[in-house]
Amino acid sequence: NAAGKLFLERGFDGVSMRDIAAATGTSQSMLYRHFPSKASLFESTVLTPFQEFLHEFVAEMRAHTASDLPNEELFATFNERLYDLTLENRQMFLALLSAEAFSGGAVGDIAGALLTGIHEVAEQWRTDQDARGWRDVDVEVAGREVIAMVIGTALLDPFLFGSGTGRPSRARILAELTQLELLGSTRARPHE
Repeated sequence: NAAGKLFLERGFDGVSMRDIAAATGTSQSMLYRHFPSKASLFESTVLTPFQEFLHEFVAEMRAHTASDLPNEELFATFNERLYDLTLENRQMFLALLSAEAFSGGAVGDIAGALLTGIHEVAEQWRTDQDARGWRDVDVEVAGREVIAMVIGTALLDPFLFGSGTGRPSRARILAELTQLELLGSTRARPHE
């Protein structure tokens, strides 16, 4: 927990194993007994929670058919969970993005680890594509774009919506995300 907190506050490059040892009241050698590197500690405390969310969501999707979880409910549920997860863990997401961009590969394949979970969601949507009426949708691309749209909206929330009296409610933001996805999933592609 202390390591995760430090990574979120300072980013991967701004934290040393010495800092983590001091924050936990232990020695660096004790940390290295449990985590062979700072990168493995970062992965355990920052990357794994996001992957777990995506795995849980895919398991939930597999438990429902298109008839008992229609598209609107599927999108609304997914949007709400991912939007809230991102807002609640905004620093974690920013730390992941920062580590991917600036760690010089020291953290390992963050993008690949994230893509594994994202690929699971896209794969499940492709499996359900015909049953859900998404015949004209490139689910492999659109699924990733949906994830990016929801995460991006949550990460950029303060810049997009501010905090003043004109700020739209959470419900309004989520409703519009859902409507965009519904429109995108039911449109017919022009024939080339």
